[in-house]
Amino acid sequence: MSFETSGPRPVIGEIDARCISTTNELPALTPEQARSHTWTPDAAAWDKIKKHSVTHPAEVTIAGLMRTKQVMRFRAARFPS
Repeated sequence: MSFETSGPRPVIGEIDARCISTTNELPALTPEQARSHTWTPDAAAWDKIKKHSVTHPAEVTIAGLMRTKQVMRFRAARFPS
């Protein structure tokens, strides 16, 4: 199976104003985080991934435009029907 994404940049979510004071800093992305891209599978994609990883680990290969690859392996748990 194959999925494509525009790979949006990570963002810092809304900050609870009650947590802001003069003694702390607002969160910030590191330079590495700011250069990175994100992907979160939608519900249909995640169901497909889980379905194909019950009996053996799924291998997820993330390939970028520079053709660098990162491989992750994981296994979905079996749940009673």
